[in-house]
Amino acid sequence: MRRRLAAGRTPDHEVDVAVVGGGPGGLYAAYRLVTSDETPYGPGDVDLFERSDRLGGRLDSIRPAGLEDAGELGGMRFKPESHRIVNALATDVFADELDVVDFPMGDPANHLCYLRGQRFRADAWERAQAADERFETRYALDDAHAGLSPGQLFRKVIYDVLNADPWFRESYGERIERESESEHHVTLDRREWHDVERHLTYEFAGPYEGTPLRDLGMWTVLEDRIGHEGYEFLTDAEGYDALTANWNAAHAMADVALDFASDPDFRTLDGGFDRLPYALADALLARGSTIRTRSELRGIRETPDAGRRYALALADRADGNATWTVGTDRVVLALPRRALDRLDRRGPLDGGAFRRNLGAVIAQPALKLLLAFDEPWWEREFAADAGASVTDLPIRQCYYFGTNDADERSLFLASYDDERAVSFWADLADDTTRGEPRPADPGIDANANELEATDAPDVMVETAMAQVEELHGVDLPEPYAAYYKNWGKDPYGAGYNHWKPDFDVGEVMAFMRRPDPAHDVHVVGSAYSGRQGWVEGALCTAEKTVQESFGASRPAWLDDDYYLGP
Repeated sequence: MRRRLAAGRTPDHEVDVAVVGGGPGGLYAAYRLVTSDETPYGPGDVDLFERSDRLGGRLDSIRPAGLEDAGELGGMRFKPESHRIVNALATDVFADELDVVDFPMGDPANHLCYLRGQRFRADAWERAQAADERFETRYALDDAHAGLSPGQLFRKVIYDVLNADPWFRESYGERIERESESEHHVTLDRREWHDVERHLTYEFAGPYEGTPLRDLGMWTVLEDRIGHEGYEFLTDAEGYDALTANWNAAHAMADVALDFASDPDFRTLDGGFDRLPYALADALLARGSTIRTRSELRGIRETPDAGRRYALALADRADGNATWTVGTDRVVLALPRRALDRLDRRGPLDGGAFRRNLGAVIAQPALKLLLAFDEPWWEREFAADAGASVTDLPIRQCYYFGTNDADERSLFLASYDDERAVSFWADLADDTTRGEPRPADPGIDANANELEATDAPDVMVETAMAQVEELHGVDLPEPYAAYYKNWGKDPYGAGYNHWKPDFDVGEVMAFMRRPDPAHDVHVVGSAYSGRQGWVEGALCTAEKTVQESFGASRPAWLDDDYYLGP
């Protein structure tokens, strides 16, 4: 693949449609434009421009030395039932190129929680409930919430907020159920949740009574419903700081109910999740398009007197950031919020409405630290073969990954953290001592992606291993390779984005797909989607854009009833 990508500038480059951004959203948009029967684009009419020398955006699959399985430093999984574009691409469109495999979450009985110095199995709450007992943690929860697992408590909060609104009870009352004191169920689908987000009000006595839920932050709601200790418990025990941050509470509840409170049923791709964008790229190249890497967009100008409507100002990162220009009539920007924020605003993206809507999302930093071991010690010590353990230590979450068939070498995600913990590791990443991975075994192929991740410095690895040992309560062997990726750095600026309070999510999503009806400039990507943080979000915004603005019909391989979003 890399040999077929062009790098740097080319003189007098013109193209009908310029897609900027080589992540899943940009590649999918370009692919759909050249494969749809309704769009007029043939070979050479749609080109893609990417800042880095690799494709995939926030999908970054690597294969450390001596490992057969890929490790994921970016997005790593999808849900086949609710992420239907990803699933259809993998199982139908590119079935000959991609192999879908399970992404198991393991057995909670073999996972650990280590919170406020208390170590216990992740199923401790459910085991106690089965014995008509209450499992006590070191959080001072009130009687109504003590003894509930973090998932149970989150579902209870969502149920209570929904059930308190008379409008909801009349419109969707049959879609919620209180099975017991510990079990609450919400069966709204994504289309119904969007309706709820727009209409639900907060109906509890106090300073927020009667406020539209979308105008409140999730942290605010949690503090009001379960107190500060309840908020701290959910933040620590769920493993994600971002879930309880002060993002749009209406959308937050939808995301938690749909993506985190339901039974985990995940898939991934054999060889790495970033094989999906590379399959899209192969198909795009086969249809005569050019993918030009090391080309960073700096701004867009309208050029009414030239042969093309717009001129893209690009920096050639392969040649000292020398500036070059591409003429085009239509532009699709598949860029992270941070990259959009850095563009020169003069031109079609000028104006207060664009700036306001651009600021409708919060940047959530995220970092991953991946370690390779000579053996899967977690299987020996805890019978864990998949899934995650959680702690309030800065490592936050640990994932147990695959083992070689031929030997015992194994992958372990030592830290998957976001928000406040990222700064802890970012400081250690500035250390100049780098840990050197072992050379790859003969016969182990290099990863298709150039390794963009950084070898983790020794001080980071030693600090992380001390926390991993504290979490697990045992002495552990040293890893032989270590890599990390801080997604908070430019050009991404975040691991993912979340909607702010005080915004109508549907209105902003529609606005960003075409910020100015007078211009053919479009924004796609997961940041301004209904599925933030998932590849599916980027693909849904791209699909909506090619249908609404380019005249494409829904592809035959995508279910007619699948909801792409507002």
